[in-house]
Amino acid sequence: MKCPIHMLKPTSYIFALALMIISCFVLISPSEGVHSLCLQWTTSESPFDYIYQSLLCGEKLKKNDIYLVLISAGLIHLFVVSGAHILFLETLLNRLLLKFMFKKLAITSLLIIYAHICLWSPPITRALSQYILKSFNGHLKLNHSPLLILLLSIIISLCFQPAWMSSISLPLSWVASLQFISPNKSPLTTNIKIYLTMLPLTLMLTPLHPYSILFNTLFAPVVSHVLFPLTLISGAFTPLRGFCDLLWEQSLKVLSLTTQMVPSGMTDGFSISVLGAWAYAIGLHFIYTIIYKRRNF
Repeated sequence: MKCPIHMLKPTSYIFALALMIISCFVLISPSEGVHSLCLQWTTSESPFDYIYQSLLCGEKLKKNDIYLVLISAGLIHLFVVSGAHILFLETLLNRLLLKFMFKKLAITSLLIIYAHICLWSPPITRALSQYILKSFNGHLKLNHSPLLILLLSIIISLCFQPAWMSSISLPLSWVASLQFISPNKSPLTTNIKIYLTMLPLTLMLTPLHPYSILFNTLFAPVVSHVLFPLTLISGAFTPLRGFCDLLWEQSLKVLSLTTQMVPSGMTDGFSISVLGAWAYAIGLHFIYTIIYKRRNF
């Protein structure tokens, strides 16, 4: 009797979409208060408070000398809370709660709290929607493709806040997420693909030197796999803040010295409309869909 399950597919997704949209509207109200608590918690005498607040609370990065270095190196996107943070937290919580009976419920609740803290930014909203839809897909054994789930997460995000159509952050998140769907065992390959596919969009934000691909290849894994986890842990256990400060100081010092060695003459950024960014993301998604179908049929 496969028919009932087959019939369940559209109705289950309609229910999932409705549930997510309603939950977002219900839960959005206390976000500012939770965000303020996060800012208070991460405020200390550390010279890197602005980095902790950016990565842990979704606060905009302070425009100082380090900000200019990150812009020059093409690494500013690593210090903006994005879907990658949700992906990392999901992986970490899956390992920590491996034997917990209500693991999925606990992880979903914690990710919603994190979305609250980050004021439901477009990338966070999209990534959380994708996670919940993926959980439904696995639990109900619907076997929908990850590309369909990603597309639905974009639609949910726009239902949540239609004004995001005029922002580039959602197309950026969409393009980056496509690289995690395609099977790459090497983190290095994934980082290079993310950089190259996002290049047309990131050039809207800042001109980039060709050497920025080297900075992304070498420094992005350090931030995502070492500095961000330690920053997260030090946010909960303040005695580790001194050690984490030291790592940030040395890492940023090395990055600053490296960018100074890069020849001057950054490439001029080019202008692309937000509509063009959406067209690029949709076109790339369409290409990945064709590739995915060829690999699976």
